[in-house]
Amino acid sequence: MGWGKGARRSGRYTKRGSVAMDSIQTKLVAFVLMALDHAGALFLPTGSSAWVFARGAGRLAFPLYAYLASQGIWHTRSITAYSGRLFLYAFLSEFFFDVAFFDQALFPAYQNTFFTLALAVAAFWPCCPEWAKRSSRPMKCGKQPGQEGAGRATYALCALSVLCAGAAAKLIHADYGLWGVLLTGVMVVADRHRLAMMAAVWCFLFVSAGWLAPNPLQRAAMAVAATSVWAGIVRMDNGKPGDKRMRKWFYAAYPAHLIVLWLMRIVAAA
Repeated sequence: MGWGKGARRSGRYTKRGSVAMDSIQTKLVAFVLMALDHAGALFLPTGSSAWVFARGAGRLAFPLYAYLASQGIWHTRSITAYSGRLFLYAFLSEFFFDVAFFDQALFPAYQNTFFTLALAVAAFWPCCPEWAKRSSRPMKCGKQPGQEGAGRATYALCALSVLCAGAAAKLIHADYGLWGVLLTGVMVVADRHRLAMMAAVWCFLFVSAGWLAPNPLQRAAMAVAATSVWAGIVRMDNGKPGDKRMRKWFYAAYPAHLIVLWLMRIVAAA
């Protein structure tokens, strides 16, 4: 199973190259990049070379999480349960996010990234009612976006649902907001079409990194470089879910690293 035209996951996982990573390892890469971004935002002088590197590298984290979420949508047995877990995760992490970045127990003006991912996943629930039910054969519910022969009505319903979810993300001031939801949605619909996914990642990086590289030409070049790195990481993903015992640790890792960053801020201030 490769990245050729029309290639998509069939449930039988195969390696694409000599170096391969499972889903857990890909999540680890995304987590390290996110932690680097957060550490740079909190502890490095704004505008310094180290700050630019840390924040620039961190821009790759969300496209990786969006890719993983899109694959989760294709393989989940219950999209309701999947989105519900993400919402619960987002709510439980929000306190730690707010105290780490804003020194407040509740900061309504900005919400953590996992609200964006949860909304993006929930957006696909109306597209296929069977996704919302427990089934031993996930994704066996007719013609879906990204499958051969999907009708215009299916695409229209998905597009409307994703736009509504994006508007909700913008309304609650979730990290990456509308653009984050749209990126995840495009990855679901494109489903392994390499050029379409890379184009979506480039557009996302170009739009969302204006504060990091105000010059459009510099930002475009940075987006090209980051998209190439993203494509290299995703190409190594062999489609295997990885050790299930490790999944719960990733749910704890996000609030845990925020607590560590908050404590580091307290120590540094003292």
